Amino acid sequence: MGMAASQARLGLLTARKADIEWMESNLANQKTALSGDMQRVTRKYREALNQKSVKWTNNSGVSYVDMSYKNLMQPCVTNQQKPYLITDLAGKVVVDSKYLEYAQMISPDGSAGGSWEDARSHVLAQLTGFDEDDLEEYAALERAAFECQYIMEHTDPDSDEYDEVKQNFDEAQDAWNKHKLYTDETKIAFYDQLFQAIADCGWTYDSEAGDTERLNQMFQNNLYTITTIDRDYDENGEYTNTYINDIASNNSHVVLVNDSVANADALAEYEYQKRTITAKETRIDNRMNNLETEMSAITKMIEGIQQVLNDNEQKYFAVFNG
Repeated sequence: MGMAASQARLGLLTARKADIEWMESNLANQKTALSGDMQRVTRKYREALNQKSVKWTNNSGVSYVDMSYKNLMQPCVTNQQKPYLITDLAGKVVVDSKYLEYAQMISPDGSAGGSWEDARSHVLAQLTGFDEDDLEEYAALERAAFECQYIMEHTDPDSDEYDEVKQNFDEAQDAWNKHKLYTDETKIAFYDQLFQAIADCGWTYDSEAGDTERLNQMFQNNLYTITTIDRDYDENGEYTNTYINDIASNNSHVVLVNDSVANADALAEYEYQKRTITAKETRIDNRMNNLETEMSAITKMIEGIQQVLNDNEQKYFAVFNG
């Protein structure tokens, strides 16, 4: 090979070597970036593992179910046929799309002080399927029984009138017990407490109340609370509600647990991202290995050409110096 050809070949190899060095530097930067991506993915996964969810339990956390609108605000086995009111920071009862129509009958604008009695028979008939006349008759018998009970409890057992008072109570209680709706009183009582609370406290509409995950966050951020009801009756046989409002985590039925669904989703996402990053790293490593092999070969070729050029140069000067 002549000196001119060797010089041209050396120039091409040197340029290629420079390209390889640039590509290796670029690939090294990409690998560093992937390492940062893996750290972020791992950190996000660890955060997800620490994610908590509030759950409802009837056995001190041995087992639990979602803190859903249905499990708190609709009669069911979970709440043992007792309403646990979801309330906002103003103490108003949170109603979903199912209850909105009925809440508006009690208080059109959502303010406190509405009337449940005016809408009671119609609403209960809609929700339970019972006849309105039967519901009104049942309510009258119930009030009469409680009125007689109140009188009896405030009458001296040793007084002359006690026997008559006791007889009146027994007859009123018997008439109430024999009514066709008596066996369904838990469902009626549930709605009585719920809608009386809406009348007393007012209401606010939440179109996303049925979104359990969002509702969970509202509880954890103390934007929604759970209000319990202590129910009693007065001398007229009318029920009165006393409301106990507290943050959800203070309720004995509420436990904070690891979110198994979120954990499973996080694990699946972590494994996917990890496989993706690992595949990219493998491609980069293979590319870098190939470039290193090519760099080694080019380096040897450059050294060989430089040796040839040096030898030719020495021969050239030896001829002219001879």
